[in-house]
Amino acid sequence: MNLTPLMKAAMIAVRDCMGTQPGENALVVTDTGKLAIAESFLYAFHSLGIDATLMVMTPRDHHAQEPPSEVRAAMLSSDVALLVTTKSLTHTHARVDATNQGVRIASLPGITDDMMTIGAMTADYQKVSELSWKLTKLRESTQEVEITTELGTHLVMSLKGRKPGLPPDDGIYREKGRWGNLPAGEAYIAPVEESVNGVVVVDGSQSPLGLLSAPIRITIQDGRAIKFEGGA
Repeated sequence: MNLTPLMKAAMIAVRDCMGTQPGENALVVTDTGKLAIAESFLYAFHSLGIDATLMVMTPRDHHAQEPPSEVRAAMLSSDVALLVTTKSLTHTHARVDATNQGVRIASLPGITDDMMTIGAMTADYQKVSELSWKLTKLRESTQEVEITTELGTHLVMSLKGRKPGLPPDDGIYREKGRWGNLPAGEAYIAPVEESVNGVVVVDGSQSPLGLLSAPIRITIQDGRAIKFEGGA
């Protein structure tokens, strides 16, 4: 496979997001379903003079399934680790233990060629970080949120007594023990559950359906989805 189209995004990840420096021990963990994309990250590390290692495992059966013991050991002995996998390793003991030990980690479950060539991995992550922090700061003093769209979304919810997650998942993981998902750009907070009311119209994609051919309309009452219409 020609890896050239993937290299811009790979460089953004290892240089801008992770801030990897010569002399650091870098690791790329992947499986046989994401091998080509993982190789682009390996070559990006090498182009920066980083002595990186690629480990390939069998794809996990489900998200949060632990990696093999050899992979876990390698993660714990790294300074920087990229988890380029079909299923997510984000919520594994291996990732948590490595984070607690100070390893900087980016998890990229389900990463695709499109994400790497025309999608969110090509973003300016300094700007992504600035916007993520701006929205996080706004939520520190916000009492109520109202969301509306031209397609018909109208949702209201209370944030009273709630605080945003810190730090936001801004895609910048340069500090010891920082971790998150790539692509990134998430400022998050949990609303008061029973305060959420209204309608959400989803017209892009819906997990696990993927891209939608027709919008899905979800009616929410007192924090619970009570009606689904349209779409798949």
